[in-house]
Amino acid sequence: MNLTSLAVDPSDHNTMYLGTANNGVYSITFTKPIASSLRVGSPNGGESWPAGTEQTIRWTYTGEISDLTIELSTDNGATFAPIATLVLQDANGYRWTVPNSVSSACYIRIKENAGTLSDTTNAVFSIAEALPPPSFSFRSLLPDSIVSGTVNLEVSGIDPSRVFFSIDGTNQGRVWDTTLFVNGLHRIIAVAFELTRALQVEAVVSVNNPNRPAQITRILPSSARAGGLGGAFYTTDVTIAHHGRVDAPFSLQFAAHDFDGSQGPTRTFNLAAGKMLTFYDVLKSVFGLENDYGAIHLATNNWDLTLQGQTSTPGAGGIFGQSVSALGSRNITSSMGNVFGKLSIAGVREDASFRTNLILANAGNSSMPLDVQVSLVAGNNQILASKIYKLMPFGMTQVTRVVRELGISLDIAAARLDLLTLTSGGAFGAYASLIDNGTNDPRTLLPSPVPELIPSTARFPGAEGAFYTTALSLFNRSTIENRVALQFLGHDGDGRAGPIHRLSLAPGASVVLSDVLKSLFDLESA
Repeated sequence: MNLTSLAVDPSDHNTMYLGTANNGVYSITFTKPIASSLRVGSPNGGESWPAGTEQTIRWTYTGEISDLTIELSTDNGATFAPIATLVLQDANGYRWTVPNSVSSACYIRIKENAGTLSDTTNAVFSIAEALPPPSFSFRSLLPDSIVSGTVNLEVSGIDPSRVFFSIDGTNQGRVWDTTLFVNGLHRIIAVAFELTRALQVEAVVSVNNPNRPAQITRILPSSARAGGLGGAFYTTDVTIAHHGRVDAPFSLQFAAHDFDGSQGPTRTFNLAAGKMLTFYDVLKSVFGLENDYGAIHLATNNWDLTLQGQTSTPGAGGIFGQSVSALGSRNITSSMGNVFGKLSIAGVREDASFRTNLILANAGNSSMPLDVQVSLVAGNNQILASKIYKLMPFGMTQVTRVVRELGISLDIAAARLDLLTLTSGGAFGAYASLIDNGTNDPRTLLPSPVPELIPSTARFPGAEGAFYTTALSLFNRSTIENRVALQFLGHDGDGRAGPIHRLSLAPGASVVLSDVLKSLFDLESA
């Protein structure tokens, strides 16, 4: 293209016109990048926030900035201490419980974690003495009460027409029909609204309607008394813990693999309040089985029971295995879908060193078989293979070496499994085991969503020459790119100043971060 003329728009100096030899005219408009800025919005001087109250710290920003740290000074800005780290810059404020640090010389400072921007309140604000405690109380209930039937919710010390009740987070009228609630602990909150604040009292009470049918189900997807590769022989110990205040009847039912488990053997028990019971080698000791594997269903009318399974084998001079908690409603997906409509298990691997087994358990109606669609998805979100697996009523199945069973012969790492049922009314639970081919040592891969806090990571020696490292699997299940900030908190200290590593994940992408403390935080021993 031969240029013959060049002109700048006199009314808009950001637009330029280009003329060519063949009478063509082109325009170019230059846009200025938006300058990055950060400003504290609230508090910004003059406020008085009582200790113990919840307040919202707000800010505004322009341009591209990183996540934030929020700090507090109570000595006129001489020193600052962190309130929160890794706060998303586009969050709609930060809810803060004001500490009991009474001062009339307070400042809030907000600063970038990966940049230079920061801002401080324009003038001092105050942290005032805590407000007096609520001046009303329950009249009809005492903490630790055991109730049944119909209960009238009453308060004293305040106009009852101003009081609103909730039970376990759900609004409740003044007459509580406890027969509509499962047995066990329930949290009752009474809130009275005043002009400047909301007063609140609460009580935790136990519902005990002895004739209530069993409505709570917990599913341990896998238990075993069976041989494995390399001479392994797996058995399962089951522990039931009761953290409530009223005795709880319960039943355990074994559902053998790949069969209709609705008629499987059932045993009934009663567990006293606050007690714990362990069944060692549960398939032998409870059900009298010599060689089998399958799911175990716990049924009870009390939701204060928890169930934990530990499956292990002798080997390498000791015993090793894995622990899996029984699945409840939060860990199960259905044809109606959880919030994302499916379960996803990240960290799937199949090669000379590791293999992955998938465990599926039918958690729906005991008379209904269901189909589960299993899709293997690569780290770049490409679907590699899919297959439908049928689960019989109350049934479970183990898909051994799931990658190979899906027809993939290549080595796979950092992949995930997407699990979905379209069977009307169907529901299922799942987990996977990543197994070391050399030692048969399994690692549990749980379905997402994952917690925001990983309680433990390591790059540290152990007994008998062991050296432990941690691999972290991340999966972006959204349709947009996600920016992730990971912070190592250390142990036995204030972790708020710990090192931070940032990365981005494309939509649907997954990644496995091997030896995460070394690869991300460059730590040799922690």
